[in-house]
Parts: sequence; C-alpha cells; structure tokens
Amino acid sequence: MPGLKDSVCYLVKYTFNYHQWVDTAKVKNGKIIFKGNQKLNSGLYLLAGQARNRYFDFIINNEFDFSIKTDTLDFVGHAVIQKSKENQLLFSYLGLIKKNSDEFMAYKKTLKGADSTALMQKRSGEIDVAIRAFQKKILSDNPLSFIKILLQQQTPPQIPDAPLLENGKKDSTFAYRYYKAHYWDGIDLSDERNLHTPFFYEKVKKYVTEVIVQHPDSVIKGTDKLIAATKGDKEMFKHIVSYTTNNGESSKIMGMDAVFVSNVEKYYKNGKAFWVDSTSLRKIINRADILKPLLLGNVAPDLQMIDTTNLALIEKMGFLDLTTSEEFTKKYYENVLTVQNASTYLNKIKAKYLILVFWKPTCGHCKEEIPKIKVAYDKLVAEGVDIKTFAVLTEDEYKDWKKFIRDNQLNWINVCDPAHLNNINKIYDIYSTPVIYILDEQKRILAKRVGAEQLEEFIKADMKKK
Repeated sequence: MPGLKDSVCYLVKYTFNYHQWVDTAKVKNGKIIFKGNQKLNSGLYLLAGQARNRYFDFIINNEFDFSIKTDTLDFVGHAVIQKSKENQLLFSYLGLIKKNSDEFMAYKKTLKGADSTALMQKRSGEIDVAIRAFQKKILSDNPLSFIKILLQQQTPPQIPDAPLLENGKKDSTFAYRYYKAHYWDGIDLSDERNLHTPFFYEKVKKYVTEVIVQHPDSVIKGTDKLIAATKGDKEMFKHIVSYTTNNGESSKIMGMDAVFVSNVEKYYKNGKAFWVDSTSLRKIINRADILKPLLLGNVAPDLQMIDTTNLALIEKMGFLDLTTSEEFTKKYYENVLTVQNASTYLNKIKAKYLILVFWKPTCGHCKEEIPKIKVAYDKLVAEGVDIKTFAVLTEDEYKDWKKFIRDNQLNWINVCDPAHLNNINKIYDIYSTPVIYILDEQKRILAKRVGAEQLEEFIKADMKKK
C-alpha cells in the first residue's frame, strides 16, 4: 500500500463471534509481508493497522503465496491481486456491490414526485437480480471456493409462492415452514471453514433465537439437530455446543434453562465437552443439577418451614441462638417431633394456584415488589380465584420480618426457617430477592422469576387454557 506510513499491521482471523490475532508484520516503504512455516486455517482474514483500524478483508484458502497491491483511497476498487483467484473473485464481488450501491444512491437523489417510491423499489429489485445472477455464477463456477461459503451464509432461502389450501386460500404458514426447512441449504455444518467468517455466528444466533419457535422443547429439538449436523467436526461441535449452552442459561425467555440442562446432560456430563477444564466443568454440571428440578412442569421441591404462629415455640427451644450446622442438627433431633408438628409444608398447601415468593424485609427491591404482589393477590382472591401465597423469609431477620408483615397486612402463609432445615438458596436458586414462582394445584412449576406486575395476567391466561 504505497504511502502507508512505517508502522505495524496485524493479521486477524474471524472465528465465530470473536477475532483471533494471528500475526504481526512491520510496514516498511508501504510493504507488509506475513510469512510463516505453518498453514493457516481457511477463512476470511482482516488486515488491521497499528491503531487496530480496519483496512480490508481477504481470503486465505489453499493459496498461501499471493500478493495484494492497493491504496488507502479505495482498498477494494484499486486492488490488484496476483496469484489468488479466490481474492480476485472476492474483490470483484465487493466492487460490484459498491458500484451498485453508489449508483442506487445517485439514482435515488434524482427521484421526485409521487411515483418516486415505486421507481426506487423497481431499481432496487433490478440491482438485486443482477447481484444474485453474479452470485449464482460464482457458486456454479467455483464449487470448492471459500467465497462460496461466504455467499451461502449471507443468502437467505428464496421462498416460493405459497400453495393454495383446499378452501382456495393461500397457506399462511408455508413461508415460515419453508424458510425454516431450507435455512441451512448449501451450508455444510461439518466444514470448519464456516467458523471463519463474520456471518456464521449471526446465522446460528438467528436460527436458535428467532427461526426456531421459542419454546424450550422446540429449541432443544432444533439445537440437537444443529449439533448433529456438525458430524463430529471438533471445532464446529465445540462452538455450536458452547453457544447454545450459554444461550440457554442466559436467555431472558422463561423456561429456556431447559436447553442449558439438556446440553449439559448430553454433551458435558459424558466427557464430550473436550474444551472445558475440570474446574469449569464441575461448575457447569453443578449449575445444571441445581436448575434441573426447577424446570417448568416439574413438581417444586418441598419445603418444611415455620410460620409466624409457631416462631415463638422454635425460639423457646433455643434455635435462634445457634450458629453452627452441628448445633442446629443436634437441636433438631432433640426436638424432632415438636419441630415437625410445628412445621408448615409447601406440598400440603391446598390451592388451585400458589404464589411462592422468596424475600427479605431489608431488601430494597422487596420493599417495592411485595406490596405489588399483595395488590395482585388480593384482586385475584376478590375475583374468586382459588389462590394462596407461600412467602418465604430467606434470612434470619425475624424482627424486621414480623414488622413488615404487620405494616403491609400480608395475610399470607408467611414462613421462615429458624431451624435451618432447608438449603433454600441452593434448592430454589436464590441469589437475589425477591424471586417469584407460580405453582399449580399439583405444585408443578407454571412460571418462575416473574415480576409482580405479571402475576395477574399470567394466572388469568392459564385459567383460560383450562
């Protein structure tokens, strides 16, 4: 690149959703030479400047001894490429895109009047046809090229007209079903080269979070199909399993933790996650073991608690003065029958719906949310809904707890665990408060981690289903 100041440049490889810095070279008299003894992965690479500013992309795919001459005025348009057919194709294609874009913008400025939108759409369609024809020729003439992978990742399925149903109307679901069925057409998911583009990650992400119906069972099925299509290619398997596992755990959509648990059961517990070190693996498996009993549809783990009425009895036994697990265990077995008789059990509560809420009176967010839950609860009760609230204190804050209950008239089943019989935080995955679960008559989990403002809407929607 004549005129480029003496400095350094970086060779950067696209890999799924991140960049890998592959090599560094000095810039001397406008020349940059990357040289090595090992073959580089086939893929799209980025030439970056000393300030990590982007110059241009180019392909490495079985052509290692080639050169590109260009300038900073127009990296693509002024490029002269020697001994690399792949890059000649790529730069020709990019040049066509730029040329059509410039011409379209110039044409757009000339349009005026009521028919300008129609003319603009017509011209856009003509450009699209020309570009697709160019793409088609590249794909047919270069079936083994890397640019074929690039184009296929960027080309969505072309959906034909929907067929007519027996009633003479078009099938309204055809477009979606066709798009989903043909989403991966032409893309070999066992080919590691797919990882080394800036497009593949977005294509995987869109498939997992948009194309598949966002229901846990559907996502699990689609994820398994996607992973199976890697056919054992280690890098493809690694990146797709990692992404779908992390997405399942971090998804904001209720119930998607089932995808995380499913992946851990299938790919982590059996030693297939070769890229994860032993410490991280234990943490991942432990996380899945915590979440598995709490998946939607499962019966909620039972709790043996003490309500406000019996707290004085437990205090009299001396439980509130204990500090170690050994002391609690000894005291419990000395008074086991009394404690059991004084206990309130979650699974024995009779109601069509049960709001299970974990909270503490010193939590600022709880102070805002608990009254909102009370409003929703009272409204549902007034409307004749068979519903109860099982409100669990998560910390030993009994004085503040009782005062908050009185001040806010929490006519619920208010319970605590002064005998420390339940590992509440672990069993119910409580790492902040408040946490709200909605259970049905059989104590199956209908919803979890919902907001107070969602309670009424969710319960009424569930009632309509029945």
